Amino acid sequence: MIKNGCHITHRIQMILEEKRWITNTKKVIEDEQIKRLQDIMLNWKKEYGKSNVIDAEEFQIRIISSNWIEEYHGCGNYPDNYQELKEIIGELDGR
Repeated sequence: MIKNGCHITHRIQMILEEKRWITNTKKVIEDEQIKRLQDIMLNWKKEYGKSNVIDAEEFQIRIISSNWIEEYHGCGNYPDNYQELKEIIGELDGR
């Protein structure tokens, strides 16, 4: 989920085993897109904290696989390549 204040801009579920990307419709995720997502998030910390900025963008990402779950969070504080993640989300969502 990515949101600004109370406004949710992206609510996404990604099922890796099935290579499915689910928002309002199911889509197949290409191997190249999965690789790009993995490369982007490879060195992310689990928690980036919360800034004091009102209505700062917040991200909460949960990746679920058959044998593990990874979670990442930040509000107003982001990984250096966070914008790249948003670009891929835009591509997958058709925005």
